[in-house]
Amino acid sequence: MDINTNRTFENVTQGATANTPKKKFGKSSVFLVGGIFGALLVVGILYFNVPQMLRSKSPLSDQTEQMDSKVVEALVKDLGRIMILPTDETPTIFEITDPKAMIAEQPFFTGAIKGDKLLIYSSIARAIIYSPSRNLIVNVGPVTKEQSATKQGSAIEETSVDTTSASATKHR
Repeated sequence: MDINTNRTFENVTQGATANTPKKKFGKSSVFLVGGIFGALLVVGILYFNVPQMLRSKSPLSDQTEQMDSKVVEALVKDLGRIMILPTDETPTIFEITDPKAMIAEQPFFTGAIKGDKLLIYSSIARAIIYSPSRNLIVNVGPVTKEQSATKQGSAIEETSVDTTSASATKHR
């Protein structure tokens, strides 16, 4: 009787497995789809956040629009006490946030420290590094405009500081 029950049990279990539907997706398929979804999510986040991170990591931060006009006037007034400045133009102001990176790019920034201001006067083509904390002019140099062609054939003006004739001036 033992033999018959074993056969019957085998027939029942074999019949049960034969009638069950086969899985279309295994564990590896679920992991593959999840991995693709995760990768797309990471790429999407990086696509939107990397440009912002790169802008915020710039060694110069444009503060002209962010600064209150009274703060800009006070900065120009303080600098005007030790240097003659144009009165008909409001300068473009940048804060030096990473002086080591700027010095590596251009020697013009030698002597600048974090928090110093770069004032650019386009009417007189001058760039001035002013240190409010030390109340001194770190450097002054000419600003040149270079023409570079784009794909459409039009020109873009690039502003750079000409460091060949720049000199450091210390005022007390």
